[in-house]
Amino acid sequence: MLERAKELRQLGESARRRDRDAARRCYEEAVAILRDCGEPQLLAHTLRHLGDVYFENGDTPLAGPCFSEALQLYHADPATPRLQLANAIRSMALYQGQVGDQSAARLLWAEAGELYRLEAIQAGVEECEGWLA
Repeated sequence: MLERAKELRQLGESARRRDRDAARRCYEEAVAILRDCGEPQLLAHTLRHLGDVYFENGDTPLAGPCFSEALQLYHADPATPRLQLANAIRSMALYQGQVGDQSAARLLWAEAGELYRLEAIQAGVEECEGWLA
């Protein structure tokens, strides 16, 4: 089952560039499988991508729970790579800004910016600073 979930993630990634509905279906199926696989990092990463696709499709109410769960999983694991955490925080910051919670969004942008700075991802730092300006 784990291999099928990984295959669906890859299909979702490639479909995302040309067909977000197909990407959404792939990610949804992958998430369903990963819930039973005992791979919280992979589940978190896939949830974040599913949330991104929902957000890009304008399905904002569906995106928020994906981002929240991904962040919970990442925060529960001290081995979470900083870049993955930063990317998930970035997605949540975009979501919070969209739903009108600017205070939460600003805190998230600051947190993501610091993580991007620690990882020397200048484009991420600049994006975060732009949102905070």
